[in-house]
Amino acid sequence: MDDADVRKVREILFRRAGIELGDQRRYLVVERLGAMARELSYSSAAELVQRAPKEQLDEAVLEALTTHETSFFREPQVFEALRVHVLPRLIAAARPERRLSIWSAAASTGQEAYSLAMQIHACFPEVHGWNVRIHATDLSARVVSKIDSGVYSEWETRRGLPGHLHGRYLVRRGADWQVVPELRRWVRGSQLNLIDAWPSQLHSLDLVLVRNVLIYLHDGARWSILRRVRDVLKPKGRLVLGSSETRMRGTELFDAQRFGGALFHGPPGSEHDLDQTRPFHVRPELAAPRAPRRTQSSTSVTKTADLEEIARELRRSAEALKKVR
Repeated sequence: MDDADVRKVREILFRRAGIELGDQRRYLVVERLGAMARELSYSSAAELVQRAPKEQLDEAVLEALTTHETSFFREPQVFEALRVHVLPRLIAAARPERRLSIWSAAASTGQEAYSLAMQIHACFPEVHGWNVRIHATDLSARVVSKIDSGVYSEWETRRGLPGHLHGRYLVRRGADWQVVPELRRWVRGSQLNLIDAWPSQLHSLDLVLVRNVLIYLHDGARWSILRRVRDVLKPKGRLVLGSSETRMRGTELFDAQRFGGALFHGPPGSEHDLDQTRPFHVRPELAAPRAPRRTQSSTSVTKTADLEEIARELRRSAEALKKVR
């Protein structure tokens, strides 16, 4: 690919997704578009860029060069703060309507959305009869198609998902695992470009997660997205950003509040809605995975329950290896 081809790809990313691709990422264009070109029966990335119809090229660029990295319970400190501080109060505020509305933006294949569903279902049985909706959206049609099915590989389910939640909320589907129907009814996947118009159902939201996506966008797109998130949040709603996104332009539109290692943003005037001094406590075994506590000598202190869980994981792994052999 020559400089003109790379420039064309960068223009597509900027125009269609608001993504700024620096010169240092040129290798990504060549590598990922090369693989996409072969999939679409072009001989090279250069031929794809030069000969593909506009619509096909745009979609190929977006599919190949947007990031889809995700895992269950990514950044456990966020889920711990949600469990102890944030979700109990959001649920209390939503109690009169018995309705909980959450948006996982840039959701990739949906592990974040299902992590939320598992945590809410396990820790807050009060909401089992409520109208719970977790909207999981992503720019890529390919990854969104996986969300509604809720099917994940063995490797995907072993990335961040605690064993007790794996056993409770996943069922075997051939070589893969599928989320149980009760949680799949809560989660709805759909394709959405964050810089385009948002659908009407994304309003009056209790919780919005836009993590690790704004860092790839140009400054104007970031500000516009954050302004619109502020407008769709309920007065006591909360926004969660990626750890490297909490100080970027647009965050001044919110009041910020820290719980442990996680920062949450709410509409102006909402900084006292969540009282840090009075955390809600639920069964600790239902918590998201946490880093082990350490003594002054930096030796890990592992509780009996943790050891039992590790033993169960080892037995499962041994059984899986026997089957492979």
